[in-house]
Amino acid sequence: MLGKNIRAARIKRGMTIKELAGHAQVKPHVIRDMENRGSLPRNTDIADLITKIARVANTTISFLITGKVAQNAVAVQECERIVTSANKILKSIE
Repeated sequence: MLGKNIRAARIKRGMTIKELAGHAQVKPHVIRDMENRGSLPRNTDIADLITKIARVANTTISFLITGKVAQNAVAVQECERIVTSANKILKSIE
């Protein structure tokens, strides 16, 4: 299911396997193997990899794992944008 969801998110974003892999800082065969065979790379922090893929594909970790979008789900990129904005505001107040 994870591989199918990665493929769906990648295609929705209009990315090739090579593009997704490059932005997620892994070799293309890692993404290809995850999508086609459902295999997970060895000696890799899987949580970190899934977070990177979600960020690059502008989706949620929840979607990649379950295939479902929660009503209150926020994409990783959006969370990062909110935190960055909040940090800028806090620095300007100090």
